[in-house]
Amino acid sequence: MIQLLTSEESSQMELSLIAIVGRAGVGKSTLAHLVYDDERVASHFPLKFWVSASEIHDTASLLRSSALSLSRDDEDREDQLAASRFLLVLDDFFYGVIEWDKLCEHLGAETRGSKIVISVEDEEIVKNMGLHYLSCYPKELSHEDSWSLFKECACLNLGTTQVSRKFEQVGRKIVKKLEGLPLAARMVGCLLCSNTDLNNWKLILNAGVWKSKPDELYGIPAALWLSYQHLPSHIKKCLAYCSVFPRGHIFNKEDLIHMWIAQGLIQPQEGTRMEDSGIEYFDYLVRRSFFRSIESDKATHPMFRKLDMPDYAMHDVIHKLAVVITLGESLRLSGGDKSNENVERTQHNHEIHRKKVRHLYLQSDCLALSEVLGLSMLGDIETLVFYRTNKLSFDYDSLFKRLTSIRVLYLCDKELEVMPESIGELKQLRCLNLSKTSIVVVPEQVCSLFNLQTLKLDWDAPRFHVPDCEKFPEGMSKLINLRHFKAKDCKMHKIGRLTCLQDLEEFIVSREEGHKIVELKYMNQITGSLALHYLDNVHTEEEAKEAALNDKEHLEDLYLSWRLPGVFQEDAIFEALKPHPNLKKLTIARNLETTTPCWLEDGSLCNLEALSISQCHNLDLLLLGQLQSLKSLWVNDLYELLWLGPRCWNGGEDVLFLPCLSQLHIKECFNLTELIPLPPTLEKLELEKVGLQVLPGFQQSRSSVSSFSLTSVHISDCYRLTSLQVGLLQHQNQHQLQALTSLTISNCSQLLYLPDHGFSALKSLQFLHIERCKNLKYKRVENENANANLPSSLLKLKIMECPHLTNDSFFMGLESLVSLTSLEISCGLGRQPQEVELLTSLPHQLLQQMKALTQLSIIRCRGLELLSFESLVSLKTMKIIGCRKLQTACSSLVDTSPLPLEYLEIKESSLQILTEQLMSRLTFLHELKLVHYCPKASFPKSMDDGLHCLVSLQRLHFLLCHKLQSLPDELASIPFLKELYIIDCKKLKCLPDKGVPLSLELLVIHGCGDLYYRCLDGGEDWPKISHAFVQVEYGSSDDESS
Repeated sequence: MIQLLTSEESSQMELSLIAIVGRAGVGKSTLAHLVYDDERVASHFPLKFWVSASEIHDTASLLRSSALSLSRDDEDREDQLAASRFLLVLDDFFYGVIEWDKLCEHLGAETRGSKIVISVEDEEIVKNMGLHYLSCYPKELSHEDSWSLFKECACLNLGTTQVSRKFEQVGRKIVKKLEGLPLAARMVGCLLCSNTDLNNWKLILNAGVWKSKPDELYGIPAALWLSYQHLPSHIKKCLAYCSVFPRGHIFNKEDLIHMWIAQGLIQPQEGTRMEDSGIEYFDYLVRRSFFRSIESDKATHPMFRKLDMPDYAMHDVIHKLAVVITLGESLRLSGGDKSNENVERTQHNHEIHRKKVRHLYLQSDCLALSEVLGLSMLGDIETLVFYRTNKLSFDYDSLFKRLTSIRVLYLCDKELEVMPESIGELKQLRCLNLSKTSIVVVPEQVCSLFNLQTLKLDWDAPRFHVPDCEKFPEGMSKLINLRHFKAKDCKMHKIGRLTCLQDLEEFIVSREEGHKIVELKYMNQITGSLALHYLDNVHTEEEAKEAALNDKEHLEDLYLSWRLPGVFQEDAIFEALKPHPNLKKLTIARNLETTTPCWLEDGSLCNLEALSISQCHNLDLLLLGQLQSLKSLWVNDLYELLWLGPRCWNGGEDVLFLPCLSQLHIKECFNLTELIPLPPTLEKLELEKVGLQVLPGFQQSRSSVSSFSLTSVHISDCYRLTSLQVGLLQHQNQHQLQALTSLTISNCSQLLYLPDHGFSALKSLQFLHIERCKNLKYKRVENENANANLPSSLLKLKIMECPHLTNDSFFMGLESLVSLTSLEISCGLGRQPQEVELLTSLPHQLLQQMKALTQLSIIRCRGLELLSFESLVSLKTMKIIGCRKLQTACSSLVDTSPLPLEYLEIKESSLQILTEQLMSRLTFLHELKLVHYCPKASFPKSMDDGLHCLVSLQRLHFLLCHKLQSLPDELASIPFLKELYIIDCKKLKCLPDKGVPLSLELLVIHGCGDLYYRCLDGGEDWPKISHAFVQVEYGSSDDESS
């Protein structure tokens, strides 16, 4: 199937379609996912869109889908959209007709080579698409494959005992009943997961549902009914409730649990919060495969997505099961929707069951107000999910007056900015979700909803010029049953009365009554994260103790920040802010006066996994080793910090400092001169503006492994660092860094030497970036192989403005870089010291082994004279900047084979390299950019004569060529040029006598003096360019930018 999408023949076809056809549960979506995520497909299609299409029935609904609507709203993708082929996956398309020409116009994309992949149950749908198509029919699994999947999901470890053989015999008989459906094998396997009672297996094998006829099961596989029947009764109700949402809906775990609670579907348990029980219910359904986790970039319905939470989906046949078991209790109405036809077959059926409807999903884009208000069941429904995407106004006031029994109200309408006052009449309301509206002000009437448990506002809506007192009225403290309140910049008066509240993401401490830190005293149900700002407003130890942070056992993430520098605060105040031992993440910011509290040093925060300390000048970090669970440590702007770690620590065979640490980030600690050896668990190290003279080594213990976990090292602006020949990067230690893939060293002006033998022993290193280390040298070891300084594993190498490294002797190591895909070299700005050896050539012998290189940038290598890039057989992009001596870019005069180069930029360099012989080989070049070409008033004749060879060139740029007086005479000979840009060529007098190519579609001229007048309609050069779209401006691009 991938071959069908990416073959050369397929790329030349007009928009076409590949259909994945098969019964529910056979694996159509899984196959589509595998194709969509394949690297070959990703590289072939610049644009990819995934749409869960069960609710798509026409062109308009498709264009409203999140994947396509976001593609046009994202300005960064505008250039990418132009003339790019695309892949669109319509997963589970149910019915309808799409006008493909409107889709392509909406995307602004190229139709040639673009593909639609559609998964359907009925092939007749595909035949009505109006596109050439091929069909793919996923087969049911073989018995052995079904058995393998079933066994994996059942966690069955079969041995050779007689009992194991009995389990296998029964299991294989069960698998025979699963019809080769992967979904069925997975669900029944999960049902029996870790069940070691053979009688239970036999009970499943002999279940009566296997004997039922398909019509009796509404076309749903018997295995799914069986899995449902073995759910606990309370979880069955929660699953059934999900039928209120349409097929293909993307579920947010937190939102769904809050809706379950509002509907009373969570069984209360003493000592357990309902939210925790709800999490257990949901996770149980995930383990049983009723929900599956999905990647968020494939989600539909932007109104229902939360980027900070995982997304979940329900298989369409499982959704159908939920609809069947709640027949008449849940109803989904979305204009033109036929998704319920198999179960609720006619409007007459709706009339029969209308008195039973309790949960309603309503998409009103295609429904008139009278149709919505005419629904007789509105007074009985307990759940309303109201979804709108059009910009027409809607009479919510009339709607709310009909919702007399409503318990859950979920509004999705970005045009809704003001909540009508009639919201106060919904006395049964438990859950009000406005996060997908533009409402920022809570009306006073909400304060009378005493049963309200959940209130969510839009976190990202603009809040300009709305005072806090207007956003959150004082009466909100009456909502004593409120458990979840999500809003940005929350400053609620007397919030401490809401003792059931679990969500309080930030609290701004004030001296005003009703906003002091004492408000937190009884709010011990707060869960997740809490940020306390302006703690300098806490004046006494007693006041700090009143916050009772030590009693908040559900709190996992605490942010403590002060505001005013120089305000004296007693150490005892900080000491009184001790958190509960359950805390996992702690941030301390802008505490300029107090010293380190005991609770940060005595090991009481035994579960702390992440610690961030910023702008706390009096804090020392001598006893951090007591934090035995710490995985991530961020230290920023601790000016007085001299030493990190226990002062008396000398290492030891059985003692490790911070034994679980995986990330260490230290920034702007200029006086930090000593850092104890690093734990072997460390994976990422970042040192920026740190006063170390040498890098630390690694801790050793009896249990230490021979290879450490470090994968990434970033060192920058360490002005005292002098050598890499000691510490973690020294040659003797590199053999223990076999996990290291990324290394960056920049702006270390005193750094003198690379390690002996370079980085040759870092066998997994893929990315090496060394920049602006002006004194850094490589000292070759006696008898060392000339090309032994760099590892062959490198994929990207970037060496910028390191004059002692960018020379012929160091770059002999390039010969071994057979995997390198990107190389960027800059010899630096300004005059080089006399003792510096210059880089003069990159010859064929050196480059011929670099078969994988696709990107090459050579910048300001003033001594470079030879660049044999014809050896680079995979090179796609090349930039040559400031290389004025470079005369030869293709040393072979015999080889005439095409070069793969697609993009070439030459800036502040000689164009003598563009010989006719070279240009005859650039048959794949798409874009040529010539910048700051100043030496002469015209272009070399060799270049002029070769322009006709550029048969693939589509874009040509002449930029900032201030001395240029004439363009190439043979410009018109470029056969397929589409776009020509002439920018700030101030002395350019006219266009060539032969004009521009007839293929030209766009001509842009900015800041080119007299040429401006000649290219206006009626000007002397107008006849040469009248066939193209012309954009001419007199001013320069510099003028515009200023």
